Amino acid sequence: MPPVKIRWFGHSGFSLQDPSGKTVLIDPWFQGNPTAPFGSEEVKSAEFLLLTHDHFDHAADTAALVQQTGALVIGIFELVGDLKAKGVPESQLLHGGIGMNVGGTVVLDGFSFTMTEALHS
Repeated sequence: MPPVKIRWFGHSGFSLQDPSGKTVLIDPWFQGNPTAPFGSEEVKSAEFLLLTHDHFDHAADTAALVQQTGALVIGIFELVGDLKAKGVPESQLLHGGIGMNVGGTVVLDGFSFTMTEALHS
């Protein structure tokens, strides 16, 4: 089986691509990120966009990336609710804009996502 491809976008951003080509973006921050190797416009496709929390250096490019890739946003309840209020379509938010809670797991298209508690300032 071919390996999973991992790509670093600078700071905390990564993409994971499985052997079939399905892609997960994790905390993709580009605009204003001095370590980003390119701008968000270079990201052409993704099935999922996973956000660990709502700090600008993790989530600032979410609306643009969702619009250009069609990705489904996976995140904690409050974060997904904030994105819904900012105009991200419910159809592109996990569970129609409900999101997840700590300890919850969702399996989508062969990927398993589990929300864990993480303390961060």
